[in-house]
Parts: sequence; structure tokens; C-alpha cells
Amino acid sequence: MKDRRTAAATLTRLFVAAAMIVGAAPGARAQDWGPWWGVGPFDEPGGATAIAREHPPERALGAMQVNGPGPALDETFRGKGNATLRWAPIALAQAEDAAFDSGTIDFTTALPQVAEVADGASNVVGYLYRRVECATPVKLDVALGSDDGLRFWLDGKLLIDRPVARGVNVRDHSARLELGVGVHHLLVKVSQGDGAWGFAMERWRRIPQASIDAAIDRGARFLIDRQLVDGSWACREEWGPGYTAFAAYTLLKCGVAPDHATVRRALAHVRARPPTTTYAAATALLFFAELPGDLRAEMEQALDALLDWQEARGRFGYPVYLDGSQPESDLSNTLFAALALRAAAKRGLTVPEKVWRKLAEGALTCQERPPRKQGPTTGGPATPLGFSYREHGGSTGSITTAAISILAIAREQLGARMPSSLGSSIEAAIQSGLAWLERYGEWGENPGQGAHHYYYVYGLERVGGLLGLDRLAGCTWYPDGADVLVKAQNEAGGWSSSADRREYEDTLLALLFLKRATHVTTGAASTAVGYATEEAGADVRLRATGDAELTVWVEGFAEAALRGLEWPGEEGRGPRVARVEFLGRFLDDPNAAELVLGEAHGAAERPAGGQRFAARVELDRRGRWTIRARVHAQEPPQEGAPGGVQILESPPLGVSAVSVLAPDALRNASEGTRNVLANERLTIVASSEEGHHAAQRAVDQRQGTSWRFAANDKAPTLRIDLQRPVRASRLALSHAVPQADAAGEPRVRLVEVRLNGGEAQVVELELDPLSKGVLRFDGAQRVRRIELRVLELTGGELGTNSAGFAELELFPE
Repeated sequence: MKDRRTAAATLTRLFVAAAMIVGAAPGARAQDWGPWWGVGPFDEPGGATAIAREHPPERALGAMQVNGPGPALDETFRGKGNATLRWAPIALAQAEDAAFDSGTIDFTTALPQVAEVADGASNVVGYLYRRVECATPVKLDVALGSDDGLRFWLDGKLLIDRPVARGVNVRDHSARLELGVGVHHLLVKVSQGDGAWGFAMERWRRIPQASIDAAIDRGARFLIDRQLVDGSWACREEWGPGYTAFAAYTLLKCGVAPDHATVRRALAHVRARPPTTTYAAATALLFFAELPGDLRAEMEQALDALLDWQEARGRFGYPVYLDGSQPESDLSNTLFAALALRAAAKRGLTVPEKVWRKLAEGALTCQERPPRKQGPTTGGPATPLGFSYREHGGSTGSITTAAISILAIAREQLGARMPSSLGSSIEAAIQSGLAWLERYGEWGENPGQGAHHYYYVYGLERVGGLLGLDRLAGCTWYPDGADVLVKAQNEAGGWSSSADRREYEDTLLALLFLKRATHVTTGAASTAVGYATEEAGADVRLRATGDAELTVWVEGFAEAALRGLEWPGEEGRGPRVARVEFLGRFLDDPNAAELVLGEAHGAAERPAGGQRFAARVELDRRGRWTIRARVHAQEPPQEGAPGGVQILESPPLGVSAVSVLAPDALRNASEGTRNVLANERLTIVASSEEGHHAAQRAVDQRQGTSWRFAANDKAPTLRIDLQRPVRASRLALSHAVPQADAAGEPRVRLVEVRLNGGEAQVVELELDPLSKGVLRFDGAQRVRRIELRVLELTGGELGTNSAGFAELELFPE
């Protein structure tokens, strides 16, 4: 056997020399990386998660110590179906750093015996081996991933042990390879259930902070653009104002100013709707605690509700469920309560000591019990023990991170008042929970469940922040997770996991991770959007940044425009500019005139040089605008006569104003609770309906749903009959998509309204989708029938385009 290993080692050295493979990582020039070798498939009935059972290639681990000979690469093994297996070199696709980065190795094609064995890619394991010879010591950070389970050894020492079913994600693990002078050995074992089967390794690279900041800005803008006319977002409406509070809290963490229109509208919405569930009270308290000013009364109201709802076992549940039942408490509700109680304590509100003790005790009861026989782990001395949603359930990643967070918060808040026995239990539970994450954590899905994926991702941020950890769940959790999230962001700026498809909710959780929200009190990233002239050869190039308040400036001039404008002896120093006017036009109103929005002054007696001619302008209408510059440049004198003034103009620069707070914006956000149609028995009939946009959705008290008439309906009508009349003095109609980014969609412009069969009145809806069309009655009236007939659309035509209303509301005086 010794001779065979020596021969194999010699063979490897020859292969390396022939290939001239040299590492390209910094400090890696003195490394010779050998090729990857592979062998398999070996039968493994346990499939994807069966990574622990030893197969013949592992018997050579003793020969893989530093400077050891390594495995005998000419050795043969018995594999699946009694096939004869032997090590074979793996042909890699050329990677950028071919000596180090492997790309993704597909076992089904890289191992020649897989195709020769019946069912050779199902319920099997395969191995990869590689050696590296170092002339100088080096520490290399690597990123790794596998499909499915993975074991990874360096010099015979097990670094990664992950019995999971998953797809390849090279950021699932990160490890530091400490390579001294001499020969080192890498051994990889990958288990397989069915489907794809692979492994990837690459040099670990930190994602640039600029990429993270850009993703945060885009995500915040995504949320701002989709806020509804009532200040809410179309998500989890069944839980009252909770989601709106959570969205606004996230935006504050991301750097949106407390006086931003989006935040003010969200605050009006939340304050008008006292919370009735744990989630709503907790997120409202988190939101209020992030705002400046005196919101103590609102914070105490939410805190009192949470304190009343804590159960004897220490956990929190749903005080009243939607169907009137009251399910058992759970760790998800309890997590949000713990986060809110911590925020309240940090703002100086009193949270009794017993509340923290009970929180910890309630979380501890949901941890799985240790097995009688423990297997090998890489999670340190602690046994991997996860946490379940309720007692005696299955462990999941999202709930394990929730429980660790609850325990860490309780320990933080109790401090020196912690009973010693409880403190010992908390420490042991945290360590075993971390060991569970080390063993089962991954980026592809929520371990143990799959769904609620982004709750698990956000959970890693909380645990890492609360415990001050740089490494978690087998990787450097923040840069690795940020890399995954930035790549997963969609074109609109949001996130959505394939398992959940809850785009708004997932976006909040991704942003809280990227912003490291557990650590920061206020965000530093800006949600100001930047704009720049894109037309090649434009006489004047503009840049702008901002929202309703916009800073706009001249970035430069075209060379052709400067010919004849620069004075003798001043070539290359720019024109002499007396002043620059900035003009704007509101595009969403075809009748809007162009206005002078601002002006910057220059000096006609000297060249402009690098002067930007910046001006601060205000856009007073929400929606799309164009900004253009008119530059007044002084011509040089001609034959002793003074020169005239030449006008240079920029092409129109498209910008968007989102944070304009319209006169009725705060009322629109708060008044929904006063709609007298709520809870009334109605009969509603429409001339047509488009898809799932049924007529009933116009009166369901949700601005995120709508009635839409069919595109071919040339005379759309809607009639509502009440079982009993109600008194009201005002009718309000919301656009079908009442959010900022719907400004370009067809929507109702004119509608005829009849009350109780009386005289028809015409209501004109504003162009702004975040406004409501309003019909004020002549005093309070008893209303028992409402008839609507759509007369005209904006951005479309009746009989061609579909439109409608998100909500029809009646309000008293």
C-alpha cells in the first residue's frame, strides 16, 4: 500500500508540473494546486442527508496529514451496483482563477462511472480529492457549496459537516485554509438524493459596500413607490396596522427621514388603528421607538397591550384569531414581542423583570431534547439542538434564530439580576442552538421547513448582531448573506423567495439584514435617486438627485457647443455664464405648463471653470417630471463690439417626485376607520369584472384590492344597495392601484354618481394615484343606493382598457 501511495503522489506531482497550474490569489504565487480527482458513486440508501456513514475513500484520511502521501489514486473500490470504481481526474471549465476556483463540478458528468451504473445518480455519495504544495505559509479564505450534503476535510481534519438536502450555492459555507510549508490535502464528500448533484469552491471575496448600499436604496424606493393611498401596504391586512408599522420601521432603519411623506402617512395610518394583535402591537412599538418627538402615549398603549397578552408560560400568541379561536402561543409572536419590549426599554419605558424571565422560560420549553446517542458535529462541544414553533414540533432555522434572539434579549435585559440557574440554562440553549445552525444552516431555504425563508435570513442578522458574532451557520454571515441578497434582488428593487412569494414581506426582511438593523438606530443610506443626462452630444449635461426637493446642476458642456463661446486665451476654462434657469414640466398632467423652478447665478466677467450652477428646486406634485436647463452664456466680443448672449439648452431630464405630501394625504391615511360602509350588508352589481377583480373588492376595506371592469366594457357601471340606509356627508373613490408607481396606468378620470336614484353628479378624480375623488353632499344624507357610471379614463380609452376603483367609502361629517 505504501508503494502505491508513493506512486500516486509522484503521478500527481507530474500532472501538476505538466499543467503549470499556479494560484492567482494574492499571496498564492508559491502554491502549486493539483487537479481535482473524483470517485463514485457509492451506494447510500439514506440519500441527501446521509453524509455520516464512512465509505472506502475515507480510510485514507490518515495518509492525508500535512506532508502525508495522500490517497492511492490507483486504488479500486466497489461502488453502487457492485461497479468497479477508481479515482479519475476532473476536467474543469476554465475559471477566472483556474488554479483555485473550481466552478461548479457536476458529479453526474465528472464521474465517468455514474452513467455506467444503473440509477447511478440517486441515493449515492461521491468524493473529490485535491492536493496543494506550498513553498511559503498562507491563509486562504474559501467559499463552498454543495448539492446535497457535504463533508469537507483539510489534512484529515473535518472542517464542514452538513447533512442537508439543497442546491449548490457557493456562499453556503466559508472556511479559512491555513496552509503551512509542505503538502496539504483536501477531501470532499457530497451526498445525493436525486436530481442535480454537484460541488463548488471559489476564493472568498467580500462584496463591495457600494453594491450593498445601492441595493438598500433600491429596496427602500421599491417600498416607497408602492405605499397605498391610506398609508398602508398591500400585505397582511388581516393583522391590522402591523405590516404598515413594520414597513415604516424598516424604512427608518434604511435611512428614510422621519419627516418623509411616506413615514408621516404610515404614522397617521398606524395611530388611527389601535393594535389588537401581538404582531401589530409589537411592530407599532418598534416603529414609534425609532421616531423622534413625543410618542410616549402611543408607546405605552402598545406596551400595555403586550404586557397584558403575555401568557403564563411566558410566550405570546394571537389574543384573538381571525375566526374567533385562540391558538396556542408560539415563538414567532414571542420574538416580535421580545424585540418590541427591548425597544421600549431602550426608550426608557418600564418592563417588569418577571417579563424577561418568563420570556426566557417560554423559549426554553420549545427546544428539542438531546438524543440519547450523539453523532459527530462541527458545532463545538454543544449538541446541535434546534427550536420549534410550539412545544414538541420540528426544528426550523427561522424559529431557532427566533429563540436564540429571545434568549439573548432576556439575558441582556436581566443582566446582573439573572437567576444563576436560568442563566446557565440560557447559555447552554444558545450554544446548542448555534450548533444546530452550524450543522443545518444554508442560504437556499429555511432549514427544516423551506417556507418563511427570509425570516430565517433576517434571523441570522439578529443573532449575529445580538451575540456579536462574525461567523454563524458555517459562514461569515454578513458578507456572505449580503452577496446572496444583492444577487437575488429583482429588477423592481424587491425580493421574493420562491417558496413564499411574499414580495413586500421578503423585501422588508432582506433590507433589515442588509442594513444590519439590530445594530443601527438610524440608517445612513440615502433613498435619494440620482439622474443624469444620457443623450450623447447634448449641449448641456445635467445631473440631479433627490425627490420632491431636488438638487440639480450642470455637469458639463459638449465641445461643439463651446466653439465660439470660450473667450480668447480662456480655452478649456469654459464659457462665461451669466445665469442658468431650470425649468420643469409635470408630465402626468397633459395640460400642465412649463414652470421656472429655480435659477443659479454665474459671473459674465470670467469663465465658469468647474462651477456646477446648482439649484435647489421643489416639485409640488407627485409623479413624473422633466427638468431642463437654459444657460445664458456671454459671447466673446467681435471686432471691438460687445458680444451678445447665447442660449444653450439641455435636453429634458426625466425625474420622479414621490415624497410630496398632498393636502389630504394624512387624512386619507387615517380616515379609513370611519367608513360607514364597513360591516354593512351590501349587494353589489357591476356591468363587468376583469379577472379576479370582483365588484365586491371595491367595498372590502382594503386599498390593496380593487374592482376592475373588463377592457371591452364601453359603459362600465357599479351599483351598491345597502340592506339598511346609513348617514354620510361625503363619498370617496380611490384609484384601482392607489400607489405612486401606478401613475402611468389607465385610470378613471370622470365618473357619474347617483345617490338613491337621484340626480346625477360628475366627480373628477385627480391625476395623482395617491389621491381620492370626492363628492361632498349637501349636508348629511341617508344613503341606501349608490350608482356609478365611468365616463372617461386617463391614459386609456373605454372599450379598450380596464380600470376601476380600489375602494368606495362613505364618511360622516
